[in-house]
Formats: sequence, structure tokens, C-alpha cells
Amino acid sequence: MLDVSLGNIRINQTGASGGGLSEAETELNPNGYYITGKTKSYNVVVAKGVKTDLIFDSVEIESNSTTQSCVIVSHADVTITLKGVNIWGCNYGTSHDTNGGAVLAKNGMDGFLTVQCEYADQEGHLCDDNCSTLIATGNVVHAGAIGSTISNVTTASECGFCNFRVKGGNLEVSGGTHVAGIGSACNSQVYAGGYTKNIYISGGNIKATGTERGPGIGGGYGSDFDGLYITGGKVEARGGASAPGIGTSSGQDGTYKLKNVHISGGDTIVIAIGDKSTKMPGIGSAYGNANVSNVTAEPDPGYQGYIQDGTSLEDYSFMEGTPFHEKTDIRVGRFYTKVYFGPFRDVNGIEDDTKEQIGANHVISKSGGKPFTEELLHHLTKVTGKQENGTNFPPEQLTLADLSELETINAAKTKGEIGDFPLTYTTPNGTKATVTVYLRNDGEDAGGFDKENIKEQIGAN
Repeated sequence: MLDVSLGNIRINQTGASGGGLSEAETELNPNGYYITGKTKSYNVVVAKGVKTDLIFDSVEIESNSTTQSCVIVSHADVTITLKGVNIWGCNYGTSHDTNGGAVLAKNGMDGFLTVQCEYADQEGHLCDDNCSTLIATGNVVHAGAIGSTISNVTTASECGFCNFRVKGGNLEVSGGTHVAGIGSACNSQVYAGGYTKNIYISGGNIKATGTERGPGIGGGYGSDFDGLYITGGKVEARGGASAPGIGTSSGQDGTYKLKNVHISGGDTIVIAIGDKSTKMPGIGSAYGNANVSNVTAEPDPGYQGYIQDGTSLEDYSFMEGTPFHEKTDIRVGRFYTKVYFGPFRDVNGIEDDTKEQIGANHVISKSGGKPFTEELLHHLTKVTGKQENGTNFPPEQLTLADLSELETINAAKTKGEIGDFPLTYTTPNGTKATVTVYLRNDGEDAGGFDKENIKEQIGAN
């Protein structure tokens, strides 16, 4: 165990030193390092070329003009596992020159950094309030949160930020002025060609906040953003003045581009909020859609996708084509964007005025036998709906709009007739979805199914 309150921790190819060790190691520990402690005087640095695992357990670090950054992992391959609540703050940065550190610093367009909770490798794990936390704050101008540092932007091999993955944990990150919450430092591209590239999020709850000319996730002032791949978790990214929630802000000496953003999954939720006063999009570039390419959303098999474009969680419209069942371009123009997914339904009703959603599946059944009950059809169609605030309707509030449709279906079924029959469901406010009940000569009689053990239906029309 290493304790950062007892001194600087340095991890290189021959092992660790400092942090309370009586003497430096002579070889790298293959099991990684467990770090604790609170400090305003010391930091943690992993040397170039080192591959290691670090566990931070309730560590508190504040950097200063000597340490500059709290944790530095440039040009290394590092996996950080969080335990407890970790609070890190960067206090080094000035407004008049290229001086500034970062909370979690990774400089250069190489190496790899992963942050995760201790349960990230458990199948099906979803992070909640009980999961470990990292609060990372850039407290002054040009102080980064998670990304590269402005102190290194004039050196080509040291500028830019890439290859960062979040697999789990609760992350609350915010950068200083001109800095992204997660991304490259101010003027990285202007000085030496660095930019933000390849950020992967597969789990966790991430709240990333930028500041003036700093997006929540993306290129800090004066740099491109190429590659954001979100396959799980909940992400909320908010930009400051002249910055989108996700993307590239305004900067000097060029127009900065956003490309290759892909949001996918089944339980993934992404909320991106640009700055209203400077008319920044939720997802995009400060220089307009001409500088945005290959920004898409794609539901996993068995799911469908939704994209909201608006000014708040309550004031929005659904993007044309919502819900969608395959890879779709994200085309938004306002500053509040939400991308999420839900179970696939054959038919969907969405009402822009009430913001309600309702969806249901078709039913295929052999004709004859018992009539359908309303309760059984509710289970067979898997009817679901969402209210204006995004919460699910209670099942009992999704009802048949016209009971005569059910009577017509059952009259045909009990006589053994075949045909295609409409069945319409409605929300309390009248948002509707009409499915079809297909009665056929062959197949299984769905009217005899146990609603608690409904089989998957196979049929043809």
C-alpha cells in the first residue's frame, strides 16, 4: 500500500518509490498498487512506457505550482480502479501564458488510460450512487480536469489527449476556463498539432462540465475532436460559453471539426447541453454543421433509439425519424440534446405536443380456441409508454382506445376465421399506437398462453 500523504509516489519500469516506502522497489509489482492518503503537497506520476493498475481508495489530492497535476499518466498504459470517494483538484494555471496542469493528466497522442469502478468487470453491473466516485476539478484558468495540460502544448510529442476509456464509476469533472471537462488543453492544435481523439465510454455515470470555450467532452479551445464511442452508461456533458456539450468550441486560427461520434446500446443515456447564450448545439461544432461529420446513434438488437432536440428536459421535439431501429445520423440544431434507447416495438406513437410515447408489438395467433382477454393482450403486445418527464406510464394507464376492436377480434377468433385486425392502445392524453392481430390457420393459439410465461411467437404473413 502506498500513502500519498507521506510523499510523492513515482512508478517506473523498476517499480514504485515514495508514498511511505522505506526504499524504492527493484521491480514493478505485477498486481499493481493500492493508493490512499490526503495531500496538498505531493502527487502520483507513472513513467513513460509503464503498464500498471492503480487502485485509488478515498484519495484526496490538490495540486500546486510545484506538483502542477494531481495524477500524471502520460505515455503509459494505466488502469485506475476507484474505491470510495476520491476528490482531486488542480490549482495550477495562469491566464497570460502556457502554464497549467490537470487533475488527471495524460499528455501526447499515445498511451492508454482506463478509469473504472471496482465492479466494472461484473456482467450486467450498472453503476449507482453506491459505486465509487471521482470528483475532478480544475479550479483556476487553464487547469484541466481529465486531459492534457497547457504547459505541454508547445511540444508536439507532449500535446493532445487520446485513448481514454471509462468502464464504470461516478465521475464529476469540470475544467478551468478554455478547458474541456474531458479533452485536450487550450490551443493544443494551434501550437503543435495535438487534439482530442478516441474516448470510449462503456459504463458509469459521467457528468462533464466545460467552461468558457470549453465543451463538456471534446476539444478544448482551439482543437479538433475525432472519435467518441459511447456504448453504455449515463453521460451528461455541458459546455460553457462558445462551446457545445460534446464537440469543439471556438478558437483562434481555424475552424475546429467534430467527427466520428457513435452512441449505441440499450440502456445508454446521453445528455449534451451547449451554451444557450452563444447558440451552441448540444452535440456539434461552434463553427456549424459543415464542420461535423459521422455523428450517429445505433440501438442494440432488440432496442430502438430516440433523439430529443430542444432547450430543456421539458421543452423539446423528437428528431425526425424517432424512434429508429438502425444506425441513424444525429441531426440536431438546438442546445439541449438527449439520446437514449428503449425496447423495440413494432408500432410507436410519439406526440410532440404532450411529449408522450407509446409502443406495442403485433400479435400472431392461430385462430380458434379461447378469446383474448384485455389483460393477456396487454402482455402479448408488450405495450409500454413514457410520460413527458421520461418516466414510464403505469401499465394500467395504457388502455385499449376502442373496446369494439377487441370484440371484433374475439368474434373472428372463436369462429376460427383468419384475417388481420387492428388493435389500438392509448395513453390518458390520447397518444395512440395501433398494432395488428394476425389470426392464421397454423401456428400456436396465443389465446391459451399463460400471461406469466408468454412464449416468443414465430409466424409468417
